[in-house]
Amino acid sequence: MSRKKPADQKPVVRNPVAKHAHRFNRSTVFADKTRYSRKIKHKGQDPAPVPVQVAGIGTGSWV
Repeated sequence: MSRKKPADQKPVVRNPVAKHAHRFNRSTVFADKTRYSRKIKHKGQDPAPVPVQVAGIGTGSWV
């Protein structure tokens, strides 16, 4: 048989963070950051959507 606790004794306050910590504190695998890799910012877009003019240097009106 268990003893009854006195009425003036408060119950133990539980810590929910520590109670569920074993679920969330896990090791993870990260990508290798020692190798350089750059991803494409806007995949599928043309690098220069505005057409480049054919006239170049040396084709001025004073020739």
